[in-house]
Amino acid sequence: MNDAPANDFSLPNQKFLVEQSQRSAPARARLLRNVDIARRRSILDLGCGYGSAVEELTRRGCGRVIAFDRRFDALRSEAAAFESAFRICGDACRLPFADDAFDLIFCQFFFLWANRPAVFDEIARVLRKRGALTAVEPDFGGMIEYPQATATRDIWINGLLRAGADVSASRRAIVELRRRGFDVEVGLSDRIEEASDARFDWLEELPLDDEERKKVASARSAYKKISAETIAHLPLLLITATKQ
Repeated sequence: MNDAPANDFSLPNQKFLVEQSQRSAPARARLLRNVDIARRRSILDLGCGYGSAVEELTRRGCGRVIAFDRRFDALRSEAAAFESAFRICGDACRLPFADDAFDLIFCQFFFLWANRPAVFDEIARVLRKRGALTAVEPDFGGMIEYPQATATRDIWINGLLRAGADVSASRRAIVELRRRGFDVEVGLSDRIEEASDARFDWLEELPLDDEERKKVASARSAYKKISAETIAHLPLLLITATKQ
C-alpha cells in the first residue's frame, strides 16, 4: 500500500502525538481499567498511528494486540512500541478480520477522521458479545481557552473541517453506537493541563487561509509572553461501549 497523499491531515507530526498521548494517559488508563483489560485476550488498536498506546495495551492485556491503521507510513516507522504487536494496514470501513474476532477495541482521536456508518458497522461486526470499545475522542466545540489573545478555537474548527475531519465526531459516535445496540457510558476528562506551545505546530499543519495563519502567529506570540497565565484545554469524551 502506498503512503498517504500530501492532503491527508489525519496524522499530525509525531512529536505532537507523543505529547497528546501523554496528556490523555490518565483518562486512557482509567478507561482500560474499567473494562478490565487484564482479562482481554484479543485487542485491536484501531487507528493506532505511530503506536503511542500499543505498548500499554500489550503490557496490560493478556493476549495479542493488533495495531491497525490506514497510514502505512506510520505503521512502518521504527517506533519501539510496535515490537509487541502485529501491524496491519487497511481501511476501517472494511476491516480484514473475522466476525467476533476481538474482545476489546481501543481508539483515540480516531472518529475525528473516520466517523462513517460503515466504520461503526465493522466495529459491531468484529467485536464479540460483551466485548467493549473504549474511545478517547476530542470535543473541539467545548474547547476552553484564556485569555482571548491566545484563543484559536474557531481556527481549529475551520481548519479541521477543510481537512476533512468531523469536529462533532465524539458526540456523533455516542449516537451511532447506541443505534447499534451498544450499552454506552460517557465520561469527560477532568484535568486541565498546562497549556503547550506544541498545539500551534499541529494547527499550522492544517489548511488555513492567510488571515488565519496571521491569527495563529499572533496567538503563539501572545502565548510565549504569558504562558504561565494561559489556559488551553481540549475536552476529551471518554467512551465505553459494550456490545450486547
